[in-house]
This record gives sequence, structure tokens and C-alpha cells, in this order.
Amino acid sequence: MDAGLIDTRIERALNWARRHFDYSAHEVIRDVPWGVTLRLTKAETSAYLKLFPKAQARLAASVAAIANLPTGAMARVIAHDASAGFLLSEDHGGRTTNNPDSGTLMALLTTGYAQIQALAAEQLDLLAAVPKLNVVRLLDDVADFLGPRRDYAEARAHYSDFVGIRQAVLAAEAFSISRSSLEFVIRLADHLPPTLNHCDLHDRNVAMDDAGACKFHDWDNAMIGPPGLSLGSMTGTVAELVRWQVDGRPETGSEAVGHLLAYLEALEGAGYPTVEDLLQAVIGAALAGLLVRLVNYRPYRPQGEDERQLCVDDLRAIVDDLLETVQVLAGQDTAQATALAGLWSRHKHYEKLLDLVNRSAFGLGVPLAEAHLPDLTSQTEIGYVTRLARAYRRAWEPDTVPVIETDLAERFDQGLFALQAKVATKIFEEQGTLAIANAFPPALLSRCLAQYLAIGGSASGKPLQVGDKRFMEGLSVQGAFNQPEIYAQPLLMKMFETLLGKDFVIGSMTLVVSQPGSQTQHLHIDHPHLFGGTGIEVGMPPHAVTVLIPLVDIDELIGGTEVIKGSHRVPYSEGADLPRQRQTLSLGSCLMFDYRLFHGGLPNRSKRNRPVLSIVYHRSWFADTTNFNKLHPLQVPKTEYDAIPDQFRPLFANAEIHSNT
Repeated sequence: MDAGLIDTRIERALNWARRHFDYSAHEVIRDVPWGVTLRLTKAETSAYLKLFPKAQARLAASVAAIANLPTGAMARVIAHDASAGFLLSEDHGGRTTNNPDSGTLMALLTTGYAQIQALAAEQLDLLAAVPKLNVVRLLDDVADFLGPRRDYAEARAHYSDFVGIRQAVLAAEAFSISRSSLEFVIRLADHLPPTLNHCDLHDRNVAMDDAGACKFHDWDNAMIGPPGLSLGSMTGTVAELVRWQVDGRPETGSEAVGHLLAYLEALEGAGYPTVEDLLQAVIGAALAGLLVRLVNYRPYRPQGEDERQLCVDDLRAIVDDLLETVQVLAGQDTAQATALAGLWSRHKHYEKLLDLVNRSAFGLGVPLAEAHLPDLTSQTEIGYVTRLARAYRRAWEPDTVPVIETDLAERFDQGLFALQAKVATKIFEEQGTLAIANAFPPALLSRCLAQYLAIGGSASGKPLQVGDKRFMEGLSVQGAFNQPEIYAQPLLMKMFETLLGKDFVIGSMTLVVSQPGSQTQHLHIDHPHLFGGTGIEVGMPPHAVTVLIPLVDIDELIGGTEVIKGSHRVPYSEGADLPRQRQTLSLGSCLMFDYRLFHGGLPNRSKRNRPVLSIVYHRSWFADTTNFNKLHPLQVPKTEYDAIPDQFRPLFANAEIHSNT
């Protein structure tokens, strides 16, 4: 809007205000799309003059009506002009909360607010000017706001004006898919007696007087409807409340759930039904309130980038909360979940897709409703993400080694690859071990085996006996072993950036060979705890990770490595007593484990050697002072070092570079 027009309107408002409050000075304290606010002062007293946008001039009458409630918790309105959109209010006499202890503030806020709502429910005749909730119209308004602009000259804003077409289309489709479920939840609040709702209640809209009582202000978005319309802004989330309800109200809830229960207790104390009677209905009202907050942006079509940015962060937070709520509700209906999965797949929102798979029926084994997914790419991507979700669930089964299956296809989709790495990293952090299938080219590993059989490890130092008929041999990183596909496997590299820090290095590359007839190796960890087994280690991130890459197929006869998943998260004295797990590995697979994890080699009952390439990756500051006193753990000939690609040379920062002779 033209600055001259704004100045003219402010001048008119000031002239109007002077008839009701003979001020001596004024200043603009806020100028935003939803109104201009001025502080007027006279001697030691002050008042506040607000100019609503012309399209919302009627809000002056709404706020004035609310101020007539005899609560003592709101500023008295001196005068208002509903045709011009002017509102003149006394100073409420409170002070900003400055974010005191959230529990203390929430107790004061919920009690004072519930008392206002109980009083308003008995005096709705005084609030005739306040807008009333209409669920059907609300849902239509949301669809219109999220949907495409039909006429560029249209004055009302659309979500795309703030975030762009692509994000708006995604939000509109998600809302459309779950509209019936959203309406069902909101309708649960229908039987609650209507009352006054602030609809934008948070700590910045609450002040405290000298006695510690709350003063509520900025009632511009107020609405008559079931109690709970303000819950989303009070708690910061609606999705968590819906999820808690859908999941059967587990005893462990979030801070938002605690605020919900405090609010319900305050309502019960103010004369409403019991907490249990209110619970489901008030969560439905909270969902309606989230949609109210969204459509309240319709009048504010941004005039320039500054106005757009002023709105966009809050709008995105509201829509993110709505999409999370849609996720929860869609997870209860296979058809909705499948349609939503297709949407996330088309927009490459793989983390949302994974969350949906974990929540929905088809994630638990129910086939996808393929009629909703005619696109083959979507079916492939959803199937891939579903496998990741199942791998994560299986990782917690007591008798299994966690397994992630790799596929060359994910390397061509960076979103899928990033999701695979995130899931694999989470499994490893929690379990301390992970097998990765199809991680290495089998043909390259066969070349490594052939090279070993032809010339041995070709490194200085005698093999070290590390168990019955079990030897560790130094390895010269050359030939088939000096390939990025071996030492810089993409998934491992991505995982180690999170697990070990971006400057991680290779600590050792050796061969562990178990000869026919070798017996079970004793359970052990690969290095003493950094702090002497005091227990502090169990809560720390890993400092080193061992990756075992068999050069032959590992079946039950030739044996492999037994692990005790989770033993890195318990004191050393308890780790060996936990259940044990073992996993067969086809050529091209590997087994990785945390340096703190208990493990041991299994007996080799076959008639051939079991050669395993062992690569240890660790944080840049760590040094293994236990395992390599008699041989250097990482030996690279000079010509081979020169052949290492530049981007991978930092991995060999600790290598012993020696001549080829």
C-alpha cells in the first residue's frame, strides 16, 4: 500500500483518538500487514491505538466486545469505530513475561485463560460481534487458501504467494487426501459448549501485572467455538497431540501433551466437564484452531518481499504441523496412506514417506493399494523406503543382526541415498553393529582374494596370532586392494561423516585369516574403553568402527563373526552376558561394528581358509595403541599412494608410505 495513504489513515485515526484520549505524544510501535499500532501518552498514562486493515475493520467491534467481559484480565477499550477499523484501548498494566519458567507461565496462562473461557460461555450474548466457527466453511477456506490462484487480481492471498507454487501444490494435495479424516476429528468437538477462543495465544500475547496475574492481549483472531481452538499456538504443535491420542495416550508424553493436560485440568477447575470427557473433543478443537490460524493469513496478500518474509516462517510452521497431523491420520487408513505415499514420492519427500510407512498399515506388510499408484516410479520408490522401514524394525529383534540391503539404484537418487544413510546410521548408533548386503563388487573382491593367494599380504612383519588357528596379516594397499570401491564405499563414507566426524581417517587395513579347524574366539572388544570402563563411554558417540569384508561367502560351515548388539551401550562388565547374534554374508557384503562392541570369531568347520579384509575407520584424534605394536596397520607403496584420487587421500593421513622395493 502507498505510504502516503497509510500516513493519511494514521492522521485520521489520531484525530479520532484525540476525541477520546487527550494525548500529548504518540509513536508507531508496530506496523505489520495485520495492523498498525501506536502508543499514545499523556503525563504518566498511556493508551494504544490500533488500525485494522480496511478489509477487517469489523474486528474493532469484535475486540471491543471481548473487552466488555468483566474478567480483569484484558485491557479496557476506550472507544472503537468498526466502520473505520480504529480501536483505542487502555494500557493493560502488565509487563512482558520475558520467557519465565515455561511450567510456571503455562500454569498461570491456562488457569487465567480457562477462567475467561468459563465466564464467556455464560455470557455469549455480549460477544455477538465475535466471529463464529463454521467447520464446513473453514475446510472450504483452507482448500481455497492452499489451492491455486484463479484470478491474479484477486485481493485475498493464497499460500503460493508466500512459499511458491510447488510447496503450495504439495500442501493442497495432502489436505485434499485427508480432508475427510481432518473433518471427522474436528467434528468430535461439536458437542462442547461454545466459548471465546483467543486463537493466537502464546507467551508474546500474555503479560503479567505486579500481582503475577496474566493479562491477555491481541484478541484480533478471536473466535467463538469449542474450547481448545488456541491449543496449537499454546503448545506449539497439534500433530503431537493427535499422535499421542491416536497412539493410545501412552503415559510418556511430550511437553506439549503436558500443556494440554494442564489446560484441561484448568477447564475442569473452571466448571467444564472432567479431563477425560474433554480430552478427545478438545484435541479436535485444537486441529480446527490450527486451520483457523492458517486461513487467517488470507487477507494479507504480501506487498513486497519484506511483508512476505514477515509471514512466511509462521505459515510454514503451521503447514508443517498440518502435514504432520495428516501423516498421523492417514496412517490409520490404507487408501489414504497409499495416496499420501504417492504424493511424497512424486515430490521426493523421502523422510516423510519413511515416517508414513512406519505409521501405516502397508508399512506393516499390508500390500499397497496399487490402484492409487499407477506410476511405476512411485511404486519402486515406496517399495524401497518400505524395505528401509522394515530393516529398522527387524534391527530390534533379539536374535538377528541388523541388515541393510544396498542397491545401485539409490546412488542415482540422492534423496533415497541420503535416507538410506540416515536409517543405516540410526540403526548402527542404536545397535552398535550392522551388516550391509551388496556393498562391494563381488568381482573386485574375487580379484583381492586372487591377489592374496598369489602374493599374500605383501606387507612387512610376521602374521600375528589372534586366536586358535586365526592370524592377522599386515596388508600392503596395492593392486585390487587400492580401489575406492574397497576403502571408500559410498554408504559407509556417508555414515562415517555422522558417526565419526567429517575428518575421519582409515586407521588400519589388515587381513584376518581363520584356518580350517579354528575354534571359537573369545568374546572381546577391539580396544580398551577410552576412560577405563568407568561407564561414561556408554553414552558417547563412537570413536572407531571396524568393517569386516569377507573375501569368500560366509555360511554356517565356514563361520563368521558373532556379535552382541547393544553391548556398546552397557557397562563393560555387563556386555558379554547379553544375547548373541550371527549373520551369514554373501560375497560383496560386510559386517561393521562399534569398537566398543563385544564380538568374536566363530569356528571354521570347512576345509578352506576364511580370509576377511578388516578396515578400521576412526576419528582423526584417535590412535589404536593396543592392536598394532608389531606391525604398521596401514602400509601403502609410494606409487600406489600417488594413484589414490585426491578426494580420498585424507583418509590415508596416518598411512606409512614406503618405497616399492
